[in-house]
Amino acid sequence: MFESLAEYLKTQALAVNIIDMKKTIPFLLAVLMLLISVGCEPRSPSVKSSVDTTLYADGTKAVYNVFIAGSHAGEMTYEFTHIDIDGSKALKISHESDYTYIDPQTGITQDINSKGDVIVDFKNWKPISSNHRLEWEGDISGWQETGSDYGDGFVSWIEKNPAGSGSQEIEFVETFEGEEYLDEDEVVWHIPTLKYKPKKKKYFTYFSNRSGQPLQGVITLGEEHDIAVSGDICKTYGAGIAVNEFVLRLWFEIDTGRLIKYEQNQGYIAYPDAPDATAGTVETYVLSMTLTLKEWIEPNQ
Repeated sequence: MFESLAEYLKTQALAVNIIDMKKTIPFLLAVLMLLISVGCEPRSPSVKSSVDTTLYADGTKAVYNVFIAGSHAGEMTYEFTHIDIDGSKALKISHESDYTYIDPQTGITQDINSKGDVIVDFKNWKPISSNHRLEWEGDISGWQETGSDYGDGFVSWIEKNPAGSGSQEIEFVETFEGEEYLDEDEVVWHIPTLKYKPKKKKYFTYFSNRSGQPLQGVITLGEEHDIAVSGDICKTYGAGIAVNEFVLRLWFEIDTGRLIKYEQNQGYIAYPDAPDATAGTVETYVLSMTLTLKEWIEPNQ
């Protein structure tokens, strides 16, 4: 649905917390979609529980601008492709990002690159596999690779980083009737299948490919909003994703289902030696990350 920025800060001595997980630098959850021009012209795809081929046509690309703490930091691109796995149709959602984070207080700079994909079953959005690689260079440098292969009621997870590698098999345990297991990188794209209705809720459990942990959450659909994107006004509906301490806000275009905007408060960063700090106090501020649709590029256009 999706990358983050805080977990990295958290483990890299800056102490934040984003949608990613342990031993990782800023990283972006992922959100985006496509169209040759970012215009908001009406379109009426049939939204359903299976993959919507009108919204996620084979070869579609979505480019998003990345803003960190209100400043433009780079771009993230998503691509949707249809593939065949053992005779069954699947949707592959690939993402790649390139952006720079500069801490406004310490001046610590990180050049961040990430690349990965998630593959889901065309019929029901069940995850098949997920892979991610994150690299960060600057005052602090490092990398992390993770991969998940899903089976019936379990997932095989691997992690590699400069300190070594490891793997484990995690069994899913049903905690409520009808519980669905998703991969963290598909959650955002799954929301348009819910059929928009204000105040509608969906409870789910997703497996975090970044940290190797299953997490429970809830998606809540909100009211309609007019959102300005690249000079155009798009009619959207709001949505929120709450997973543990992570809270995401998203806006989807009503007519098309495209993700228009993604916003996340990465958490609070504490600076114990702020210039105006007195004994026993720290200065804190909320670090935010926002993605806005730059262009939606449909195939053959």
